[in-house]
Amino acid sequence: MGKGGGGGDGGAAEREAARRGRVNSSINAINGLFFDNGTKSLTSDRQASLDDVQSKVENKFLPELQEDTLDAGRELKFALARRGLLGGSAQSDAKQRLNDRVSDTERDISSRALVARNAAESSQQSLLDNLIAQAQGDTNQGILLNQATVGQNAAINNAVDSANAQSLPNVFQDVGTLFKQIVDQQNVSNGIRQGLQSDPNSSTSINLFGSGKTNSGNIT
Repeated sequence: MGKGGGGGDGGAAEREAARRGRVNSSINAINGLFFDNGTKSLTSDRQASLDDVQSKVENKFLPELQEDTLDAGRELKFALARRGLLGGSAQSDAKQRLNDRVSDTERDISSRALVARNAAESSQQSLLDNLIAQAQGDTNQGILLNQATVGQNAAINNAVDSANAQSLPNVFQDVGTLFKQIVDQQNVSNGIRQGLQSDPNSSTSINLFGSGKTNSGNIT
């Protein structure tokens, strides 16, 4: 008597069909956690989490910069007042140079935030590629979906932690040197030195911020 339903292959074709069905089901389920099945764009949850990376990095550094900027502005005003430079072109020039430094740092923070977001997205893409490879090996779908959720969150957290572990540059540490030319020109025009060496071309730096301003908010 012949064997039924096996097509002479002992059921291998049916088992292969079942395996392919599981693989396709897993791949579709995994992709659904990363991309919208209809639009093929990022899922709304994934998009929001990646955008949140940028926000978290900016929220770490911008308040620090704002605090340092306020401190620097006050120190600058006092330094200019001590030298009788308030209200003139020297003050305007000094303020503009300070604002330029702040703008440069704000751009640096925005760049860091974008780099962190891109790093998180790239890490998630690597995760997706790995999960698809596992799915093609017929790994249990439940295990893969759990790995997807855990891995996506890890990619987000790692990107934020890595970006926030970096320090801001010491934006105001060389403010004295930055404004030296302004002070020199004003002092020479008034025929005074106020602490400068008699040679106006001296390399001595006049630090309007005491001996240095650091990002920690401390005057050193």
